[in-house]
Amino acid sequence: MAFLFFRLFAVLKKDFDEVPQRISDGTMVNLNTGKLDERIRLLLQKGFYFEDPKDIELAQRTVAQGMSNRNDAMDNIGELNKRQFNLTTEQAYALGGESYRKRAELARTLIGFTGDDSLRFNQEIKYPPALSSSVDIAMGKHSINGTVKDANDQPVAAVLVRLQMILPDSMYNIELTDVVKTVT
Repeated sequence: MAFLFFRLFAVLKKDFDEVPQRISDGTMVNLNTGKLDERIRLLLQKGFYFEDPKDIELAQRTVAQGMSNRNDAMDNIGELNKRQFNLTTEQAYALGGESYRKRAELARTLIGFTGDDSLRFNQEIKYPPALSSSVDIAMGKHSINGTVKDANDQPVAAVLVRLQMILPDSMYNIELTDVVKTVT
């Protein structure tokens, strides 16, 4: 057991020894040493995370905006997944480059707003119509109902819920792999 511990230590020590040089090169970032947005930009450029400069610009602006509302130190990189760094699919699609646009399109695909429904999606964003809170679809005596609530358990207005019928063993039941295009 002790042998495994020392072997693990030797491997990790090599990684730790590289930290000062990698921070200096911009291929690693200390989350708590000011101007994080600028250092993230450098990291994204040097690490080849994004090819499109618009994606890098959007990531930098999103980090800068999130950091403007923050006074405490970050524990780890997962902090960038918190609410203050949120980026909506609309922002990603409108302001981002190729990578952010693809991610936004995937998100829309996963919630069902593709093809003919993409027109409905754009309508809902720009000019949401006034809709009834319930609809009778005339499919028998059964019903489905519910309420969309916020974090404070209060009903939320102006939320469109899309229900989709999935029929087992039918052409209507598509696999997620049929929706998402894989590029090799």
